[in-house]
Amino acid sequence: MMHRMALIVVCLYACTPPARHRLGVVQESGSTQDAQSPKSSEGTAMEAEPTPAPSPTPSPAPSKPKTLTFGPQTCEKNPATNACYVVDASLIEMSGIVASPQPGNLFWVHNDEGPGILYAINLRGEIVSRLTLPGITFLDSEDITLGPGPKAGVSYLYLGDIGDSANTPGSVRVLRMPEPTLDPAQKGNNLTAQDVVAVTLTYGGKLQDFETLFIDPVDGDLFLVQKAGYNVYKAPKALLDAAPNGGSVPLSLVRSSGAWAIEPSSGNMSPSGDEIVLRNETTAWLFRRSPGQKVEEALGTIAVTLTLGTEFNGEAVTFDAKGLDLLTVSENTSKNAPAPSPPQPVSIYRRLAAP
Repeated sequence: MMHRMALIVVCLYACTPPARHRLGVVQESGSTQDAQSPKSSEGTAMEAEPTPAPSPTPSPAPSKPKTLTFGPQTCEKNPATNACYVVDASLIEMSGIVASPQPGNLFWVHNDEGPGILYAINLRGEIVSRLTLPGITFLDSEDITLGPGPKAGVSYLYLGDIGDSANTPGSVRVLRMPEPTLDPAQKGNNLTAQDVVAVTLTYGGKLQDFETLFIDPVDGDLFLVQKAGYNVYKAPKALLDAAPNGGSVPLSLVRSSGAWAIEPSSGNMSPSGDEIVLRNETTAWLFRRSPGQKVEEALGTIAVTLTLGTEFNGEAVTFDAKGLDLLTVSENTSKNAPAPSPPQPVSIYRRLAAP
């Protein structure tokens, strides 16, 4: 018997400039009985079918089904105009975002290529701090995450220079550094990264394009998800921690099928490690992880899907520091367009309590 539950969220997203948005659909299998499909505002019943799960890697079922529901795409708004604050115009090609665990509701982002600088921004898109990586140039930096590292109790930033534009078949590069202290009240600080370690991750074979990187906060292992396909690779924490600056670590292929569509452009894990999110331009896929379950096994379960609102070229996604809401950012311009895109906000999808 098929189990399914569907929730339909109809939303109007107020932003600058105004845009018409799709229905946001969140779905999850695992209820003990079929749920009645709610109706859209036009009165038409709509049903969200669960994405089929691959069978190769079995995983234990959660002891109690949970409901994942998120509100419509929203943003931090200017109270005087009710329009979205937009991200600083200097961040033209944002490819990754991760929430800092420090106070102040801040997020680390980066441009795809160019000078080695990370940016801490707030929900208004204001740059609170610039973190310069001395002597580093980004070739094709596609994602960023936070996680454990060599020193216990230290939060480390991991920047994935992992796209195919670097044109290095068989290997990609990850940069690791301790997260510096941030002061949300002091905007525009210029910081210098300390103890930056560059590690080459090797996978062999022809050139591959990765745009998704995340760290398991429980085990500390690093994961890469191939963009044009379903391959998931892992680098163990022990090898990463032991690798010197300029050293290399072999990647292991741990999954070659998935419940997500091809071309995921970003991903992250919740701070507790119990959820994983992947996204492309229009859809996010969320996976529950049971206690003791391997990440690669959790990625083989049935995904919960969330239809994302309109973004110019949305590439990045993260959980907030509490592991509740989802946040996304988009590129602010296009290399191929004759004119820049409309300014983009930090988009927020707030988690709703189960009805």
